[in-house]
Amino acid sequence: MACSASHVGYQTIRMEPVFMALGEACGIAAKTAVDTKAEVRAVDVPAVQKEILKRGGVILYVAHPVRPEGF
Repeated sequence: MACSASHVGYQTIRMEPVFMALGEACGIAAKTAVDTKAEVRAVDVPAVQKEILKRGGVILYVAHPVRPEGF
């Protein structure tokens, strides 16, 4: 899909994939909470992460800065 936007509109467009992934993760966490009769803040985080990965999502956490090779 091609997209055309001005420099003002592009800043919003570039964030859409992040918002969609966050919404999906929130939905998975909410369903997990309902299924286990738990509060959302008490859901099993690794279980939610596994479901995200099962659906083809990507989870990335970097505890320290990563420097590209050659720098």
